Amino acid sequence: MQERPIDNNYLDFINRLSDSLQSHGLTTAYIRTYGCQLNLSDSEKIKGILQSVGIEPTDNELEADIVVINTCAVRHTAETRVFGHIGRLKDRFTKHKDKLLMIGGCMVQQPHIVKQIAASYPFVGILFSTNNLSALPNLILTRLMTGRMTFDSYPDSYEIDESIPLSREKTYRALIPIMYGCNNYCTYCSVPFVRGPERSRNSRDISREFNLAIEDGFKEIMLLGQNVNSYRNNINDETNNFAELLNELCSNPSDYRVRFMTSHPKDAGIPLFETIGAHHQISRTIHLPLQSGSDNILSAMNRKYTSAKYLERINEARAIIPAVNFTSDIIIGFPGETEADFNATLELVRTVKFYSLFIFIYSKREGTKAALLEDDTPYQVKVRRLMELTEIQNEISLEYDRALIGSEQKAIATNQKDESQTELRLDNNSVITVDGLHRVGDFHIVIPTAIENRRLIGEIKQ
Repeated sequence: MQERPIDNNYLDFINRLSDSLQSHGLTTAYIRTYGCQLNLSDSEKIKGILQSVGIEPTDNELEADIVVINTCAVRHTAETRVFGHIGRLKDRFTKHKDKLLMIGGCMVQQPHIVKQIAASYPFVGILFSTNNLSALPNLILTRLMTGRMTFDSYPDSYEIDESIPLSREKTYRALIPIMYGCNNYCTYCSVPFVRGPERSRNSRDISREFNLAIEDGFKEIMLLGQNVNSYRNNINDETNNFAELLNELCSNPSDYRVRFMTSHPKDAGIPLFETIGAHHQISRTIHLPLQSGSDNILSAMNRKYTSAKYLERINEARAIIPAVNFTSDIIIGFPGETEADFNATLELVRTVKFYSLFIFIYSKREGTKAALLEDDTPYQVKVRRLMELTEIQNEISLEYDRALIGSEQKAIATNQKDESQTELRLDNNSVITVDGLHRVGDFHIVIPTAIENRRLIGEIKQ
């Protein structure tokens, strides 16, 4: 577990809480995370907090004394899965009131969701905000003392607490948030409402965590933020923006790979691309969400760029960074999307030639401006558009993979697939399977030799 400094008063409180947990027979916890990489990072902090009070993690939900569900509110389908998960736990936590069910994350930042949980799922013990994780120990103690459902869904402030203990998953990748929240207010998105306004971590804290992660053996560092290009340092030093932060971090001479997400097209630009081009450690694959190729829809989404400006960003990057790849997000069926709007998206996808796309059907989010718009596109039309775009993108992705056959690529081992094969991840995030067992986290030079079921097969260069 990676520790950050904790003051003595806090340690005294933690010791009291630990004693109370032990007296209640609560010793193990299972954490289920829904949603994005930032949620996964939050769950590592939740695990760190629980371990700091003597609660050990377990992969067995049925045997855990404490179950934590860290939720996502980006799409309705995510919320549906969470409610299904909570419902499946009803019998267990109704019968075993000595156990504890905790719900956190973006869903419980929404008042209508909190009311729904309180009314329909009274066996839930704690609703907590991942924007204020430092309050979690006190919430647990309050629940143990009162036996009542305890709430802290709406923090009074959004200060960044660097004292929260952190327990990383033992994989090849370390997740490091550099900022939280969002000020963009895209009309379809609930993130500004559930994650709060933009606030950036001090570069010194980021650098300390970055270097410690590399020292601990992590080979891939993922820098996280709702819009990393909006990063602004909060202290008076020489690191003032995201490009400068990347320059500072990449002064570490070790062997590692840096990725980041997510970028906003209105803020990404030449300084960022020049920084990527200057450092071999930074991935040449940039995730740059497009959302739509139609200027009408982009305006309705409040994305603050046009399709021409987006394409300008792509061309700037390709002029500066050798062999750069782009991935992106597309929303299908935003309210008012016509066939002409959709065709504009298809045209831009064909022009840019993304390596891969994450394609979603529009999901209405309560409290957003888009939720007030008439959604007049039949669902069957949305599905047809999604399938059409998916087919086009699959062909583009296949072209890229075919071009890799016979080339030498640096890849990191990510998973021992079975007793005889290993999966590795290329810089472009493609997964390649090779024979033999190789230690997770090690870099290798691989040679793709074939494509089977849209997956790369290859060998490690000897």
